[in-house]
Amino acid sequence: MGGEADQHDPYAAFRFRNYRLFAFGSLITLVGTQIQSVAIAWEMYQRTGDALALGLVGLVQAVPMFALALPAGLLADRFNRRTIAAISVLGATFTSLALAWFSYVQGPIVVMYGLLLLDAIALVMGRPARISILPQLVPNEVFPNAVMWRTSIWQISVVLGPAIGGFVVAWYVPAAYLIAAASTLVFLTALFLLHYDHIDHTDGQASSTWQSLRDAFAFLWNTRLLLTVVTLDMFAVLLGGATYLMPIFAADILKIGSQGLGYL
Repeated sequence: MGGEADQHDPYAAFRFRNYRLFAFGSLITLVGTQIQSVAIAWEMYQRTGDALALGLVGLVQAVPMFALALPAGLLADRFNRRTIAAISVLGATFTSLALAWFSYVQGPIVVMYGLLLLDAIALVMGRPARISILPQLVPNEVFPNAVMWRTSIWQISVVLGPAIGGFVVAWYVPAAYLIAAASTLVFLTALFLLHYDHIDHTDGQASSTWQSLRDAFAFLWNTRLLLTVVTLDMFAVLLGGATYLMPIFAADILKIGSQGLGYL
């Protein structure tokens, strides 16, 4: 047992150049996304003073997640995943730049909601492709370590991004959207620097999209353990939306401003 412990390498995934690039790009873009989330919530409440405005921010970002998750998975199975991921990230870059402009000129709120919707659509449509690139970056025996670090990177970004976002918003709100746009460009650059062989996961059979969707639902329904886990996760996401109300606590209840919002 001592020999096995000695052979364990907690940083095994980072021994591979491709994974280092992917992990660095992921961390930067996740932090940027969190900074943008803090900015949009704070700005919407400051401009409207309405709690419903914060609920709508969550709604326009949640609808694409539920409506497009399955089509996004099919897209990742049928086309080049790096290309899909790149288009997705590029779309998020443009929406962040547009949000920066409309924030700067104090443009219509309804347009900013539209941009948030487009941003969510772009990210959701590329998410399965981004995730499915990961197994092609490291050997099979290192993959569990790569997944562990990917989860850790997400957790780090959830803590670090909002804290930075609070200071950025206190300084200049449009800058938060510009930082988000720059962060997605970093991930886009990392994608193109990856060196790996694209694997065609299609089986060559002319199965229709609808048949694939029916097969997916049938598998989910028949695999009750997976169905239970997915259902619990769905309710956790829905009930976790209470965090969108934090600008109200920061501004009106605790009176700690945007920096305090970041800490919250």
